Amino acid sequence: MLNEYRFNQQGRAMMEHKQMKKYRFFKKLGAFSMVPHNRSHNLASLRYAVKSMQRPNASLFVYPQGEILPAGSQIHFKNGIGWLCKQMPNVDFVPIGIHMHTMRHDKPELHIWVGKPVSITTNKDLKEITASFEQIMQQLLDQLINTAGISDEVYEPFF
Repeated sequence: MLNEYRFNQQGRAMMEHKQMKKYRFFKKLGAFSMVPHNRSHNLASLRYAVKSMQRPNASLFVYPQGEILPAGSQIHFKNGIGWLCKQMPNVDFVPIGIHMHTMRHDKPELHIWVGKPVSITTNKDLKEITASFEQIMQQLLDQLINTAGISDEVYEPFF
């Protein structure tokens, strides 16, 4: 919905195969899978991701940790995010944090924080690039969790 109402891009999403099977609707939204410990499948998926970014007005949504995790989980990304960064140096990598809670109401509130494009030096090795993304994403999520439900001043209403 965020892409449809705000970004207006030709979006694709990459996520763990097990999560794709559990949440089948993601496939209808343009998601494709990664399979843990299957290097050849993952390399093909990463190449497909790079190719998909050559479309006009393209975007790629990635769960770099490979799965949907509960709020407050420590961020540990797979090295594929670093590989993508090296393959697409002219593409903006924008962190997006999502946090849902029921602090103020019985019905859940969803807070989304769209960060600024990340500038990563591609001459670093994959582990350093991945660690940089982890740190940036952890800071964004910490800020999101600390403000979500406390003050709506920094949030723009979606509907």
